[in-house]
Amino acid sequence: MELVSPATFLYSFLAPSPFIDHNDDETSETSINLSSYTTSQKILGSLFLIHYINRSIIYTYRAPNIAPINLMVFSSAILFNLINGYSIGRWISVFGNYPEEKYKELSFILGVIIFFIGMWINIDHDNILFELRRKNQSKISLEKKFDIKNDDEKNQSDDNSNNSMNDIRKKYFIPNEKLFYYVSCPSYLGETIEWIGFAIACWYSLPALLFALATPANLFPRARQTLKWYRENFKEYPKERKAIIPFIW
Repeated sequence: MELVSPATFLYSFLAPSPFIDHNDDETSETSINLSSYTTSQKILGSLFLIHYINRSIIYTYRAPNIAPINLMVFSSAILFNLINGYSIGRWISVFGNYPEEKYKELSFILGVIIFFIGMWINIDHDNILFELRRKNQSKISLEKKFDIKNDDEKNQSDDNSNNSMNDIRKKYFIPNEKLFYYVSCPSYLGETIEWIGFAIACWYSLPALLFALATPANLFPRARQTLKWYRENFKEYPKERKAIIPFIW
């Protein structure tokens, strides 16, 4: 569903501007030529595409498994990505003010640095989860193959709640590496930082600013729900661990 965003972004970024006289063949041709864009526009466009190429293609390929998604959530996400990709692409290529030398400005450089810090946090902690899931799946496969049971399974009753809890403990685990030591969802934190950095680099871009605000509005409640789920299903889950912002929330 996230593949919609870069595809829409590319279309809106490269489509001819409505403010150009398209009766002029030469102007019409250069309007979709990358040489007609400033270095600043190319950098901003590349940042957006780098994130979504990773998220919609590389992440999907590398993830050991992906949970099913509700149809309503899927449809809403597609609609959001259509609007978001189009509006940001159009703003960068047509409506925004991004002259050639803007990429040398302090705010632009700072925004790009913050973006890549957030992206590194996001990818690095995704990698941790991927590795733990692979190890967990290998362990489950071995237990099934050799009919190995742990102490909880040997002593468990036929009570449905006990069986359900045991299934959860088989499928899920508590990550503790790096920022997982402090928060339940460091990948969400990284993605939030990414889009804050992007909005700073794009300043002033209304679509990028709205996206930077929409990201925590979407991810923070999900992180809070994840923290709640862990605490309900794992009694040993660290009480001092926060949802998404270390030591705060």
